[in-house]
Parts: sequence; structure tokens; C-alpha cells
Amino acid sequence: MATKAPEGKVTIGTFYLDPGSWCLVSTIEYMEVTHDLCGMLFLRSSYVRKGLIAGFGLVDAGFKGTLTFSLTNVGPERVALPIGERICQISFVILSTTPRKLYEGKYQGQRGVTLDGGKGV
Repeated sequence: MATKAPEGKVTIGTFYLDPGSWCLVSTIEYMEVTHDLCGMLFLRSSYVRKGLIAGFGLVDAGFKGTLTFSLTNVGPERVALPIGERICQISFVILSTTPRKLYEGKYQGQRGVTLDGGKGV
């Protein structure tokens, strides 16, 4: 069972993702990616084996904030997602040159799930 905050966030317990359902997830960790790195996220294989697929983007050099990504259950069974459990892992890549421009987009500084338009939930 999961507990939802007034704004609809699941904050403690376990969230269950039903077959064919989709949700947005936020990392607990707040990241500050330096100018010489970018990051790539990967879904942990234990969740892939349960039928989850994830929508990840590149974590740009200069990004600061928590990461928001989507999970979709394409498997036949309901999947338990305990709050705080490791769902994904990040690999950092050292850039060979400094980017001309560091990330300054609408998600800079986000904390928690951020919907399109940069509004945190």
C-alpha cells in the first residue's frame, strides 16, 4: 500500500504499476552534473524482467536537480515499486570537449516529478 500526499505524490510504502499502465518517477537524489560529464540512465535488469520499460533522456552537462522519468508496464503482471528502491542506474560519460552551452532549461533545479512546463509536483 502506498501513501499519497495531497498533491497526488506517492511518498511512502509501495506503488503498484498495473499491466498497460504508465507513471512518472522522480529520483530521491539531487544531482549536479559538472561541465565535463553527461549521464545516461539504465533500467535495472530485475525490472526489465518484470515487464517494465522506461523513458530516459540524456542528463546534460550542467544539469542540477532530481531526475524525472517514465515507467510503463508492458508485462502481464502488476509490478511492485517500493518507494526508495533502486529502479535505475546512471553511467557518467567524460566529455572530450567542454560544451558550448551548459544545461539551463526549464527543469533546472527541479525537485520531484516535474510535468511538462517545469512545474514540480
